[in-house]
Amino acid sequence: MTKYRPASALEGRIASGWSLVISAALTAAIFAADTIFIISPALSVLYILPLLILGNSGARALVAHFAAICIGLAITAFVLGLPLSFGPMALPNLAIGIIAISVTARQLIRSERLQRQLAADERRYRGVFNSMAVAIWECDLRPIETAVSDLQARGVRNIRQHLAHHSDLVATCAGGS
Repeated sequence: MTKYRPASALEGRIASGWSLVISAALTAAIFAADTIFIISPALSVLYILPLLILGNSGARALVAHFAAICIGLAITAFVLGLPLSFGPMALPNLAIGIIAISVTARQLIRSERLQRQLAADERRYRGVFNSMAVAIWECDLRPIETAVSDLQARGVRNIRQHLAHHSDLVATCAGGS
């Protein structure tokens, strides 16, 4: 199992920078295609791709701003292409694209917030564990629980008395032979 290693601030900024460059280039290509080509399906749904790339950088405010820009570009492409491509599905396609962009941005922001909360909780519990003055012994008691449940299912009501007369069961539950 690989251990999680949080990125340094510099690594985060470099990754965020490249994510922004790639997202901006992809957004420009989608805008050009959405404006130039008259295609029936909503190309504005493709704006979620740069959002997903940017969402991995962990910049919550940047994702929100970029989503607003993508929605603005989708509307602009719709208005510019309106005289050529207006049909019964033009407005619903735009609406689907805007909804897809909004939902994707919301989920990315929520996911990033949950990851930060998880990292904070992990740091807190790791600190508690590392600063304990006493040792913690983890013991799997599931075999004992199963044995007691089996005894109860067989009708044994006084488990203490039953175990006093059947010491072999105690040894088996404790991991002995």
